[in-house]
Amino acid sequence: MRGNQVWFLFQNVVVLFFALLWGGLAQAGNQPCPEICPDGQRAYFCVCPEGGNHTPQQPPIEQPRPPARNTDCNASRIPGGSPSGGTSGCTPTSKERTTIHYPNGARYEGEVREGKRNGQGKLYYANGDRYEGAFIDDKRSGQGKYYYANSDRYEGEYRDDKRSGQGKYYYSSGDRYEGEYRDGKRNGQGTYYYASGQFAGDRYEGEYREDKRNGQGKYYHANGDRYEGEYIDDKRTGQGTYYHANGDHDEGKYKDNKDNKDNKEDKATSDIEVYVKDR
Repeated sequence: MRGNQVWFLFQNVVVLFFALLWGGLAQAGNQPCPEICPDGQRAYFCVCPEGGNHTPQQPPIEQPRPPARNTDCNASRIPGGSPSGGTSGCTPTSKERTTIHYPNGARYEGEVREGKRNGQGKLYYANGDRYEGAFIDDKRSGQGKYYYANSDRYEGEYRDDKRSGQGKYYYSSGDRYEGEYRDGKRNGQGTYYYASGQFAGDRYEGEYREDKRNGQGKYYHANGDRYEGEYIDDKRTGQGTYYHANGDHDEGKYKDNKDNKDNKEDKATSDIEVYVKDR
């Protein structure tokens, strides 16, 4: 009798054990079941049976990289690709540094935005000239330096591809102009220094219009003489006074560099007729 009770108890324990085990497996089959437990150990009972909802973690998908930009643009493939034309069609669309080669032999190195020269850059012309400075929409605009093949040099402001604003022009002869520009020409107040030839040491200070002395001005001769008065088209015309180095002075009306008193050309007036064309 006692042996039957022990056997009955043993059977109940075994049934309960398998019932619990089967219930745990059934529950695991209805839940996502990782292959590795949270504590880092490999699971034993947390194993998904066939047909379960187990969805193992997928490795991250690597996104394809965008194609590299071609920052060496050939203007022959670009509509309007010339030093004075646009660069529409070039790969760079945001402001970045690049190099553009033009069919006429020119080359641009610098910043580009939306296919145009924008920002700081250098433009090398086929004739040997070179510009270094600011660009806006393919045009020289802002502060810049222009180096001419003949050794002339301009430093100053540009607007719409022309010298406009304050600037300095250094001539290969040694002459120098400092003053205002507008539309690529000397316009406004300026000073011209002569450094070579028969006028070496002379200096003009005054008004310019369309690249010529027009308006009130002062001309200082290297010998100490000085003229103060009106100019028209590079010549003393109007009211003026000529001061001699010895202290004498002549005051009166001038026309085409001549004093109306005796209708004779004043001393050293030929300097007024000299016109150095600015590029």
